[in-house]
Amino acid sequence: MVGPSTISALATLGLPTVCLLGIHAIFEKNTHRGVRFTLLKQALRLNKKAKLYCVSEASNQAWAAFSPRTSNPRKTIYNAIDDEFIGDVSNGDSHGEISNYKNSNYSLCITDELNIPAQTKIILFVGSLVKNKGIDTAINAAAPLLQRGKCHVLLVGEAGKIEQFNPGNEAFYQSFYNKAKALERAGVLTFLGHRSDVARLMHHSTVLLHPARSEGFGLVIAEALACGLPVVASRSGGIPEVVGDCPAALLCDAEDTASFRQSLENIFSKSISELSELRRAAQRQGARFTPAHRTEKLLSYALGSED
Repeated sequence: MVGPSTISALATLGLPTVCLLGIHAIFEKNTHRGVRFTLLKQALRLNKKAKLYCVSEASNQAWAAFSPRTSNPRKTIYNAIDDEFIGDVSNGDSHGEISNYKNSNYSLCITDELNIPAQTKIILFVGSLVKNKGIDTAINAAAPLLQRGKCHVLLVGEAGKIEQFNPGNEAFYQSFYNKAKALERAGVLTFLGHRSDVARLMHHSTVLLHPARSEGFGLVIAEALACGLPVVASRSGGIPEVVGDCPAALLCDAEDTASFRQSLENIFSKSISELSELRRAAQRQGARFTPAHRTEKLLSYALGSED
């Protein structure tokens, strides 16, 4: 199916209209080789006035290698998060949690809602439950900690369908599902499906776990940081750019399950004061990705020079 970016590039061909197209993924020749990607590259070669913006330097560099014959103006403009994820950090309670959110629904702790024992460490995963997001690494890294009764995993996201996986990966989801369901039966993992209160979940969690194998930007990571939530993530794609040198973000190689587990234990071992300081550092980093800042950059790029 032809994507909206291809349609936009072709529809504005020859017109004075500014066509601004976003590159949000890490494009790779050996992965993105379908007809719609070929059509997109051809459409951009025809419409040389179309401007591209990439959500990270990593996605920018990947696009340059993916489509070297595309000479359209290109600039890196970081993604933005919704204002609801930005809150004030207080000294917090025993978890060092964030307070002063405007939404009164945040007052009900997620552990109370889900009947999770008080003081349990909460590992939060937010994203499609698919291989690309590293859901298998997340489960394998957390499993020993869960079995020792140290924490509880919340999985937020829709399960992938077999046809969404590349040929040869059909057994992946079944393997993940079997492991996750066993942990669910043990009472240490909860499937939450789609949620509209992700900021609330972040407010009441201990750490975000995001071992993605490929990530153009990592919006959920920026959201977590803005909420003041420490992050354990892969160093894939644009993720290192999102976290910068923030001490509240620990990065691991995407396939290094042991490193993810050690990083989780590192977060769990923090004292109340240390965790509160990490939350403040996280929020300062996440606050860089405001909608106003991104809008200003996009408008300046669309209407200004092509540098």
